[in-house]
Amino acid sequence: LLERIRRGWDDYIVEFNLQQQVALMDRLQQAMRGQSAAWELGSGERAQLLMALGGLMALVGVSVAVWRFQRRRRHPKVGKLIRELLLALGKARGQPVAEQETCREVLLELTQQPPVSLEPRELARLTQAVATYESLRFGSAEAGATSHSR
Repeated sequence: LLERIRRGWDDYIVEFNLQQQVALMDRLQQAMRGQSAAWELGSGERAQLLMALGGLMALVGVSVAVWRFQRRRRHPKVGKLIRELLLALGKARGQPVAEQETCREVLLELTQQPPVSLEPRELARLTQAVATYESLRFGSAEAGATSHSR
């Protein structure tokens, strides 16, 4: 079974050359125009088409999985930073940060109407922490390159 899969991969994916692809696309294009005789693909051509589409889907799936894994590995400290930042913002405001609120929104609220107990130095530290988080999460900064102490 494994050998059959390998041979199928070689025959229908690796050796599915440009000429075969163009011929298949021509037949599909003719079929879409309403010429029913062009849709009569042989079983080998049908298998080639299915294997090519399956291989393409597998390639896209693996690419997305690798991209997501690499993205997570690049910034392992971001998860800890956001938890600490949300706690600090909630403490400064006097109530926890709601799920639908962003750090930037809470910071803007604290800047516009700072609580009496919030010192300017602490507000500056929170501003820096939010900027650091945003650059790590949405920008291109590396986790070790930016200071993120509270």
